[in-house]
Amino acid sequence: MASAATDDVISRLFRVQASDNNFFERITQPLDVEQPADDELLTIRNLTLNADRKLLEALYVEALYTITHKVGKEECESRENLYKYVRSAFQGDTQLHNSLMEKAKQNKPPVVLLNVLLLEAKDLIAKDINGFSDPFAMMGVVPGKREVPEVIEPAEEEAVKSPKNQGLGRFFKEVAQSARADSDDTTDDFLGCISMNLSDIPPDGTEQWFTLQPRSERSKVSGSVKLKLWLSTREERFGAEEDDLLDVKEHIELMRQFALYEIRLSGAPVRLWDGVFPDKANTILRQHAVQGDLTEVHTAMCRWLAFHSMISIDISFSLLAKTLQNILDKWQPLTLDKAEEDMLTASFSAFDSHCKRAFAEHRRRFHPSKRNASEEFASLVRCMKALRDSPFYQKYLPYKRPFHAHLESLIIKSAEDFFDESVEMVQDEDPCKELLKLLSVINGSCSRFQQYANIIREVGRIDYCQLTLSTWDRMLNEYLTSELMSERKTDLRSQMKISANQDPPNEDDLVDLIRIHMAFVELRNYRLANRVRGKDESEWYGIFNRGIKNFLNLAKEKALARISLSCQLDVPMTVCWDRMDVSELTLKIDYTRTLVDILCDIVITYTQKIFSNLDAEGFSGDLQVFVPSPLLQLLCSAINNCEQVRRSLMIHEKLHLDDMAIAYERAGHGSPSWKVSVEQRLEQTDATICAEIDRVVGLLTSRLRPQMKKHVFHLAWSPTAHPVEDSLKPLTDMIDIELSAVHKNLLHKNFLRVMSAQVGIVVRLLKECVDENPGMEPAFYHRLFEAWHVLVDFFHAGGKGLSTDVLETAPEHVALVKILSLNQTPTQQLIEKYYKDLLKQQVRYCEVFIFHYMVFCSVLGGGRAQRGRAFFASLGSTQRDRAAPAARAMTAKHNGFLIVFFLVLFDVTYQEN
Repeated sequence: MASAATDDVISRLFRVQASDNNFFERITQPLDVEQPADDELLTIRNLTLNADRKLLEALYVEALYTITHKVGKEECESRENLYKYVRSAFQGDTQLHNSLMEKAKQNKPPVVLLNVLLLEAKDLIAKDINGFSDPFAMMGVVPGKREVPEVIEPAEEEAVKSPKNQGLGRFFKEVAQSARADSDDTTDDFLGCISMNLSDIPPDGTEQWFTLQPRSERSKVSGSVKLKLWLSTREERFGAEEDDLLDVKEHIELMRQFALYEIRLSGAPVRLWDGVFPDKANTILRQHAVQGDLTEVHTAMCRWLAFHSMISIDISFSLLAKTLQNILDKWQPLTLDKAEEDMLTASFSAFDSHCKRAFAEHRRRFHPSKRNASEEFASLVRCMKALRDSPFYQKYLPYKRPFHAHLESLIIKSAEDFFDESVEMVQDEDPCKELLKLLSVINGSCSRFQQYANIIREVGRIDYCQLTLSTWDRMLNEYLTSELMSERKTDLRSQMKISANQDPPNEDDLVDLIRIHMAFVELRNYRLANRVRGKDESEWYGIFNRGIKNFLNLAKEKALARISLSCQLDVPMTVCWDRMDVSELTLKIDYTRTLVDILCDIVITYTQKIFSNLDAEGFSGDLQVFVPSPLLQLLCSAINNCEQVRRSLMIHEKLHLDDMAIAYERAGHGSPSWKVSVEQRLEQTDATICAEIDRVVGLLTSRLRPQMKKHVFHLAWSPTAHPVEDSLKPLTDMIDIELSAVHKNLLHKNFLRVMSAQVGIVVRLLKECVDENPGMEPAFYHRLFEAWHVLVDFFHAGGKGLSTDVLETAPEHVALVKILSLNQTPTQQLIEKYYKDLLKQQVRYCEVFIFHYMVFCSVLGGGRAQRGRAFFASLGSTQRDRAAPAARAMTAKHNGFLIVFFLVLFDVTYQEN
């Protein structure tokens, strides 16, 4: 039934709006001029960008050949797992895989080359007479053997290397003979040696210190040498063509093939791939780089060229930016051959052109509605900057403009192209409609400026908004000039004049004219915000002013007609719960509790949403002293909405809780504890909303606390002759300005909340002032006391503000008035007040305490002391027992005088007697 009621309300609303052809709604309804941004992300279907099957099979063979002849020590997957990965990456079936495997095995294995670089040595033995040595080093490779034990199931890991002592001995003999060949029978002393297995060298090489070893037990050696070792290969295959770039090209194609496979395997769009290869792919690529003698610069270049070739399938600029920066960081002059540098130069030139095209289309290509659009645009700009500022680009493409000038020209060119495209897109026979569409497109693009302006300002130090608006302003003036001089039947100026002066006015034409005016105002605001001086539009003011006048007259008629129709359609609507009747009492109680729970949950959820939206707009944390007017209005609307929703909880009468409780007791179900829980739920929800409103109001008022503290300090320490009202004026003026800013936008209840929050701050500041200045003259506290009463009258505002009862009964007010009164009261009056307060306390209790202060002073042995003791003895036993401890505790001897204090307590019955 609730849904039916809601549908009825919506139906009547639409009838009211449609009665005047949505006259008011058309004023602010956005035009559907801009084409929606295409957010389709490309995914991978085919695992190749090259349709040449022969070349793909050759690359397949190269991958298998690389795995078959794996060199160096590497902790990785077994060869079988690497073969499976390659087969999956190339989508090869069993027959094709086996045939290409045989083809790979037919090629000669590569010749493994060991590269050794002796960097330095330390702690060598001094062999010469002068205490030095003249060290030199010789290197050799000793062939090794391995034997496989005779077992039923041999394994490769069970291979045992044969002893090589004899081989090393022959090698040392040959070294000695070679060293003495031209030495004139001089003898070279042995300084030490090292030996290691080639299989222990990792494929990417190693650089470390090696301890020198003796060749026999009699050798005396010490020290160590630092060596850089790495492996490379020289391939000798049948039918291999001479191509210096073959290994580089194969590495590029292999890396791209693995990238395509990983993207397809992930199922994610190409743009979201992060460029990370699995261990299997990295192992194959690393082995291929070693066998192709590719350096780190080569692999970085190949990675860049591989990813650059995937631009056509929408690879992300974020990945391209990281890859580009990597190759630019690693490249140094003479690290690449000329042919390789030519490849890199060609790719950079092509990428630069691609970036220019992407930037020219950035409003469509990086639309805010697209995923990762901001990150992608930022990466595009960073790519352009890194490329233009790199030493490589400046060396091999020297005639290009620097980045700053290049980016500035791109911004202007993209703005011009966008304006021309927009003019083509909004072509219309009616010049007013065409202008309105054009302005709508331009303003829509201006609203998205920050999507691009921040990154361009950060990277390029260029004001994107100012450049773009200046360009559009110039082109818009050219467009308007051409339209005014148009040879069409109705030019723009004539059509606008007709729309403004028609009597009776044409609704459609008048609405278009008003929307054009609003669009011009919006564009002018964008220009002002970005310090762009536009052309004087005073020639249009007269037309727009007449149009606004006719619009207001027409709007009045439409509004009155809507009110009349609304009153005709308005019928009393009853709450759906009142129209329902549950016959069973216990079931009705359960449903009532469910209804209350639903209502409370809805109210709390709505409140949380309202305030979360307020937080998102910047109203959170420590606010600045100046709060913009739009944000202040947003705050007022939020707390007003929450207050209105809170009032919807006042449904006790509509729920008929008392009637149901009486019926519940009469039915013999006992005490209606459910009624208490329902009321508590409503009260808790009400308190929760009030607390949230108070929290937000506290954020608004507490931002002024530092300034208010300064004014309170000025009040307290201003000269006594200076009137209190004048000393308070800075504080009251500031509070008055604050209250005036929100008074017209707040419900009275919320306005009183703001005043109460300000009162609380002022009270606490005055209390702090008193606590921080103890022992001052009574005039100091009297001044604060007088100031507070002036502030009470100020917040009362002649009955328009907080009521006097609320102010005077507030706990903080009572505590402040009490402490100020006590501090300005003379000592004698304080003592009297103290005893008066004690008497008041006695009245509140059933027992009255009467204190007699009796002092007996006498020389030791005097008669007065004896009379005092006699008086004490004359008391009744009960009174004597109660007074004895006090009398004993208050007895003191000093300078021969005995001072006795008697505390005599009489109860009410004794006093009456």
